[in-house]
Amino acid sequence: MSAALQTRGIGVALGGTPVLHGIDVVLPAARWTSVVGPNGAGKSTLLKALAGLLPHSGEVRLMDRPLAQWRGRERARCLAWLGQGEAGADDLSVWDVAMLGRLPHQAWLAAPTEADRAAVEQAPPWSMLCAPPRPGTGANARWVLSRVVSASACCSRACWR
Repeated sequence: MSAALQTRGIGVALGGTPVLHGIDVVLPAARWTSVVGPNGAGKSTLLKALAGLLPHSGEVRLMDRPLAQWRGRERARCLAWLGQGEAGADDLSVWDVAMLGRLPHQAWLAAPTEADRAAVEQAPPWSMLCAPPRPGTGANARWVLSRVVSASACCSRACWR
């Protein structure tokens, strides 16, 4: 199986303090991968570096090409970031957030097309229908994120064809 995303020697410094050192990762295409660890272990920092959202040392390759060689829109069609604490997630339905994943496929400021709607509608029904957690449990952002990831994976297939 080919790697969707891989790194060699990733390092990140925040505020001049090194927080990640020499991380090597291979994430296979068309597979679910979990990044697990205690609070403060660097999971979000690693994911932001993998997405090209933080300066880092080392190499990140997306679909066997250096991440730096991908143009913005092209990269956005294959790689997206939705943090677990993003503001505004409570105001949007999962369908709306999944539709945001279609933005790189649309012309600038264009309304969604029938193809965009069809891509979102093809998401697995369970990703849209599962019941939300009880308010105040702290799980709402993770619930929205998990639903969006499952729906968005079906909405953007440009990289996998």
